[in-house]
Amino acid sequence: RPYILYYHVINKPYVWQYAKKLQKITGYDIVSLNYSLKEPIVRGVKTVYGASPEKFVGLFRYAQIICTTSFHGCVFSIIYHKPFFAGLPDNKDNTKDRSSRVISLLSILDLNERLISRESKIKRDLLFLDYNRTEQLLTEKRKDSINWLKMALEA
Repeated sequence: RPYILYYHVINKPYVWQYAKKLQKITGYDIVSLNYSLKEPIVRGVKTVYGASPEKFVGLFRYAQIICTTSFHGCVFSIIYHKPFFAGLPDNKDNTKDRSSRVISLLSILDLNERLISRESKIKRDLLFLDYNRTEQLLTEKRKDSINWLKMALEA
């Protein structure tokens, strides 16, 4: 059965609310991937605690849509070519580095429209994501990285 994966490292209620709105539009279930037993259990939501690496990656691979506050959540969404939405921690959360990694990744891959905030409205055209441009940019970045490593090793 299709599902929206909700994965957060920093709890941001607006990201959860966004996932719930997506559920209403799509009719998909929500699977909540939690790292902490402190998270409340939500009726009607499948909650996964302490997932093995295989289970963790599989949840991203088979999700239809992903809502996350995690850099790694964004990365796995991109690897598996999934439509995703990323909520950023507030600077007051003392998580500036986490935010900057997400912002940098999405900027490099021209995916800034995937960032959501408290004010974000759901745009139906963002429920789908064509990864052709993203793959082109990733290929360029990989080539740049390999060339840099070759030059560094030859120096």
